Amino acid sequence: MNCRKYKIMISKYLDKQLYTKDLPLLLEHIKICPECDKEFKIMLTIETNLPEYDQVSLFSNFDTKLIETITVKKDKKKFVFIPLIRRQVMLNYTFLIIFTAILGIVLNRTACKQQFFNEEKNFASEIYSSNDEYNTAFFDLLLALKTAEEDAG
Repeated sequence: MNCRKYKIMISKYLDKQLYTKDLPLLLEHIKICPECDKEFKIMLTIETNLPEYDQVSLFSNFDTKLIETITVKKDKKKFVFIPLIRRQVMLNYTFLIIFTAILGIVLNRTACKQQFFNEEKNFASEIYSSNDEYNTAFFDLLLALKTAEEDAG
């Protein structure tokens, strides 16, 4: 059951903000859900007994003092002190992660190139093994070019 929605409705009911069309839905749910029924009864008890207590009067500039306190605490939270050793460790881990990523990219590209050249050599050697003189001369030239490229790279 989605009780969260009904708990919000209970709160709105007690604040006299619940739409009249939603009231039957809330009452129906309270009948079938023991958890929401219990919460409704507790909230209703609190609501009915609350006016019995005397209201506490706050000092005159309470609002401004509260806002100042909140503002000061927010400003203090903005500065985060990280000790020098922690900063160094964080920088080392960052460097290690970046280095590992770059190394992975380089090794992956090298492996892909190697696989491509191996496939070309296999293809060339298969055709070379046929006894056709034209193909033999052409693929001798192709293998020589590929070998020269590999030696240069």
